[in-house]
Amino acid sequence: MNARKIWTFGLVMAVALAAQVRGATVTATVDPADISLGDSTQLTVTVSGGASQPTVPKIDGLEIIGVGESTQIEIVNGSVTQNSSRTYSVTPQRAGTFTIPAMQSS
Repeated sequence: MNARKIWTFGLVMAVALAAQVRGATVTATVDPADISLGDSTQLTVTVSGGASQPTVPKIDGLEIIGVGESTQIEIVNGSVTQNSSRTYSVTPQRAGTFTIPAMQSS
């Protein structure tokens, strides 16, 4: 196995971050979870329920850059549902296992 491939995204992160905040749900996913040093992965943070996007924390050894965002609004029989997503490029600066901590929306 290539020694460069030993970079694992230890997303013990509350990436199953389903944090309930005033009826809002925050979820985060990383794809792919395992990458080689020099490669990047994508972190997508989605907020349902109209709450604001959380701030992604700075993590030593990771470069995290916002690359896009989208908003989806659905109205069915007068009921409004809003989902907002932000996508980040995550690139390790060194080999290792990294944990992105839980994030909360305000």
